[in-house]
Amino acid sequence: IGQGEINLTGLQMANMMAIIANKGWYIAPHFVKAIGSTGQPLPRFRTKHYTLVDSANFAALLPGMLAVMRRGGTAEASSLADVGIAIAGKTGTVQNDEGDDHATFVGFAPADHPKIAVAVYLENAGFGATAAAPCAALVIEKYLRGTISSPRRKRWERRMQYRDRPYR
Repeated sequence: IGQGEINLTGLQMANMMAIIANKGWYIAPHFVKAIGSTGQPLPRFRTKHYTLVDSANFAALLPGMLAVMRRGGTAEASSLADVGIAIAGKTGTVQNDEGDDHATFVGFAPADHPKIAVAVYLENAGFGATAAAPCAALVIEKYLRGTISSPRRKRWERRMQYRDRPYR
């Protein structure tokens, strides 16, 4: 979508996806979910923070982010449609003059009722679609289903081990 510099951490990129998924609001990330014997999150860990962007503007982003994961999209090979999970995402390849390009992927799932936002940044890994998106899909599937389908896991483990081989 563009060239130039933007300084964001992985956590900030994931939070940006949460803002898009929630149409303008986010909950500040925490390392601690709950304190005390109840195991329930403290109210301060559930506070919604709203951006200044009108929530109506986020609807324009979703079709393009869904298209990334569909047939003909840059990350179609990482789709989880076969297990009923629609991912909205964006691949990226960061040019690196000193080595192989860096691979990025940001997204959220399920697209229609988001429960997880992810950001994957892999240094010197090549393209976002062939390196970062598969990692994101594995994390999303494990989080939402509690498991990773065996064929998918084997396919992507092979692909990650031999990333310089032709894309399959």
